[in-house]
Amino acid sequence: LKQTPIPNQSDILVRSERVPMSKQERKEFVWRFGGLLAPIVISYMLFTIVRDFSEDFANELWIETGFKGAAGIFVQTSTMITLFVLVIIAAFFSIKSNFKAFIYTHVLVIIGLLISLLSTLFFKQQMLSPLYWMLLSTAGLYLAYLPFNCIYFERMISTYSVRGNVGFVMYIADAFGYMGTVLVLLIKEFITFQFSWVIFFTFLFTVTAIIGIVLVLFTVIGHIKYFKLSNQIL
Repeated sequence: LKQTPIPNQSDILVRSERVPMSKQERKEFVWRFGGLLAPIVISYMLFTIVRDFSEDFANELWIETGFKGAAGIFVQTSTMITLFVLVIIAAFFSIKSNFKAFIYTHVLVIIGLLISLLSTLFFKQQMLSPLYWMLLSTAGLYLAYLPFNCIYFERMISTYSVRGNVGFVMYIADAFGYMGTVLVLLIKEFITFQFSWVIFFTFLFTVTAIIGIVLVLFTVIGHIKYFKLSNQIL
């Protein structure tokens, strides 16, 4: 990170100046965007919980679906998912318009959730094998989860020319996200599951995808209206 060049004048002009927010600026940011920030933070918390469950209990799920002793399945699936998601995320950096990139990020999250939802439904109907279900549902999950770590808040701040950086808003999202992580760890330590992992994961992916799609749709519609209203006022 020390080798990363500091923002030049053209970068500041395009993305706005990225400096730490003062206490008053943080209050104003929450007051201004709180109504549209809350559903996104809830979504991010849900995605974090599902991601942690998927990683912490992947072994149990693979064993139940017939891959006992096939340790190489972790490397094979993880590599394919990583390459797929990184290529798509990287493509977003070629979009110059902050507003378009910000809106498209919502679309990307919804597409990821739809992939998880549809692949899970097809799997339940025995139209997909366990391997392809895990590949598609997990890839969709990461398409929904990763934008919040590298695109979403950066483009949001740039879209509205907020004088600040992603540190504060990312802290809010991570605080709730890691609260979900702690919940997963407590469940793993103190609760013994007595039912099928396949049933549990299909339920988890389905519910999270539906809730996430509703929350993200509400947010993107709200931002489109708010952005147009802000430009009219200006």
